[in-house]
Amino acid sequence: MDRRAHARVAVPLDARVQVGGKDALLAVREISRSGIFLYTKEAFGERGAVLRLTLSIIAGIRPLLLDAQIVRVATDPHGVTIGMAMRFVNVPQEDQQTLLEMIERAMTGRGTGPRAYPRIAFLLNVRCKSSSELQGLLRDMGEGGAGLELPQALVEGAEVLVELDLPGRPALQLAGYVTSCEREAEKRFRVGIRFRKMTPVLRAELTDVLRQRYRR
Repeated sequence: MDRRAHARVAVPLDARVQVGGKDALLAVREISRSGIFLYTKEAFGERGAVLRLTLSIIAGIRPLLLDAQIVRVATDPHGVTIGMAMRFVNVPQEDQQTLLEMIERAMTGRGTGPRAYPRIAFLLNVRCKSSSELQGLLRDMGEGGAGLELPQALVEGAEVLVELDLPGRPALQLAGYVTSCEREAEKRFRVGIRFRKMTPVLRAELTDVLRQRYRR
């Protein structure tokens, strides 16, 4: 079951924060219909402060101006500021549609960091079949692969079949192999999966599943 109101999308967007008559250009870690996380070494206000943001993509639609409220200032283990989690406030219906169009346009481009494809973060129960069948949790997924939380470690390079049960449609089966496996806690492992080459029909089905998630 999906446990988030709106799926978060990791896409290459730029955000300008307007503070004191000046603009600061920040990188976007992830965005959803309801909020955004921005990388920054400077907190531009305390929790509850409302800032004006300008969002844009390099080859996309017109820039979008939104008000966003700081809900959390993230810090590293040494207490150094690394980013801000923000919630969009008082967004007109027209701008909500523009935001969705911007996310959709960005989803057709490259991913963030080393990833070739954008990733969408949402929680969903998943089955992972390798040498045995494991019940786990899907943490994020894109056209190129997925991040799973499993109760057992998998060997890098192992062939897997990721199976998702989706309401109102047949189970989605995606073949791939393990690219990483890290222990998060006792009997809990974060496993990275890269999908094998898909047929055009399967890729179109996956794209539709992803689109439905971030448009909800």
